[in-house]
Amino acid sequence: GGKTGLYERGLESAIQIMQATTTAAREMGEGKTPEEQLRVYVKTFVQRVVAPGDTSWIHQLMRHEISDPTPALDLVIDRVIRPRMEYLSGIVARLLRCRPEDPRAGLCAMSVHAQCMALMNSQIAERVDARLRMTPKRLEDVAEHIVRFSLAGIQASATSP
Repeated sequence: GGKTGLYERGLESAIQIMQATTTAAREMGEGKTPEEQLRVYVKTFVQRVVAPGDTSWIHQLMRHEISDPTPALDLVIDRVIRPRMEYLSGIVARLLRCRPEDPRAGLCAMSVHAQCMALMNSQIAERVDARLRMTPKRLEDVAEHIVRFSLAGIQASATSP
């Protein structure tokens, strides 16, 4: 199918891999408290996004889609981003003791996810401060920091109007 067909095949493969990350976080968090579900989500996401491996091409593809969107971006949103954010918003809503539709749940979920996404550019952070090099131990520490920081923010949001 030419360039377009090749791009669509690559995108479909990327979607399946990204869906597997969300599925893994859901399955590993099943039956756990909302705090533990958040911890599992963050650790799963961070390990899969930052760890070196054969899926780093997905980040390049997604950066391209975001900076120069094609109609395929709607597929990524519908099949990956929206379900992922709905799951994360549900966890946050339970932490806030509110309905998932509450704007605070969506804003907090977006904040949690943005911290995870920032790690996709960890090479930049390493250039700024070599201590930020993402070793396996450092990934664990950073994931735990994101969880603690997010839980504090979520708790503060619980008391805001």
